[in-house]
Parts: sequence; C-alpha cells; structure tokens
Amino acid sequence: MSMVSSLYRNVAGSALSVADTIRTLFVAGNVKAIQQVLDSQPASSSTTLCCVNPSSQLIHFTVTHLSQVSKGATVLSIGSGSGLFELLLQEGAQADFKVVGTDVAPINIFLSDKCFYCMQVGQDPSLVVLENVKALVSVYLRRPSLVVEYLKWFTEVEVVLLVGPRNEDPYLDTSVCAELQRMGWKRLVIEDGPVAAWDVVLLLVRN
Repeated sequence: MSMVSSLYRNVAGSALSVADTIRTLFVAGNVKAIQQVLDSQPASSSTTLCCVNPSSQLIHFTVTHLSQVSKGATVLSIGSGSGLFELLLQEGAQADFKVVGTDVAPINIFLSDKCFYCMQVGQDPSLVVLENVKALVSVYLRRPSLVVEYLKWFTEVEVVLLVGPRNEDPYLDTSVCAELQRMGWKRLVIEDGPVAAWDVVLLLVRN
C-alpha cells in the first residue's frame, strides 16, 4: 500500500468507512456511485477525503456560480488535497471547463497527473500551471492571504469561489481585505449554499 493511499484509509474494524467506500468505487471507475454515496450523507458530514461533503447539490451550486467562465477555460483549485471535490466538480462541469488542482503536499488521489501540481511553499504556480486559468476555487483555504497571492499570479481570473468556515473569511483579515479592495475585488456572501451551518460560500468578483 502506498503512503498516499494509506493516509486516507480507515484500518479500524471490518466495515468500510465512507472514505474507504469512495476509494473502492474510484478504483472501479464508478464516479456516479461516489456521488450517490456522498448524497446519502448529511450536508454537515465530512470525511478524511474532504473537509466538506461534496454533495451533488454543492457541485451543481459551484458549477452554476462558475458559469460566467468561458467554455474550455481552467478552474484552478487552491489546496486540492485528495482531489475528491475537484473530481466531482469536473464530472459536474463536463466539458464546460477544466479543473486543475494544486497543493503543497503530494496527497492527491482522485485527479490525474495532468490535472494536479504539487507546489513548493511560495512557489509561483503560474510558471507551472500554464492552462488558461479564469477562476479559482478552494475548500477550506486556511490561509486567506493565498487568495491575494494567486490573484497576483493569475491576472486573468474572473471569479473566485471559496467554501469554508465563516471565521476564515479572507475579508475578516484587515490586510487581505484592504489588498483585495485595492485590486478591485468585492465579496458576495452566499447564505443559502448547501453547506454545514458553520461554513459559508463566498464569491469574489471584480468591481
């Protein structure tokens, strides 16, 4: 068993966890069944594979709010982790846009090698990710300043969609908020997003 695969595996007990079930279905190439498993879980649930439950509602919601991105463009995920959310987002988007993930840790499972880039901390991803990046997404960004850094690296981005805890809103960080406003970005809080009560969906658009 590889280090990456064992990282997400539940070895306690004989019953498969939700995460193990998802991994088994992925090996079998059954993405639709993965979505069905996640849809059977509460909106507030999460697994070791993703900090939120990437239900079909959340995937459809995300695709809808990225609809302004030009067809065939790239949606870049900051901190894609296992790549589960990104896999399902690509499945939901079909050919509307391409989903690419980046992370500073080599823990990707679900994205193909062509759609995942492992970056060093502080490395400029625009020198590596040469696709036509028009949107940024992130689930549990953790470090708000990354939004500013990525917007400076990818200057043609049209929209940013963030899913995460309410207390990690980049606009709650005074310096990050000031820089985003200086760069001409405004925040829209989507209160009816299909996420847990303690999470929120934020949409950043140009003024």
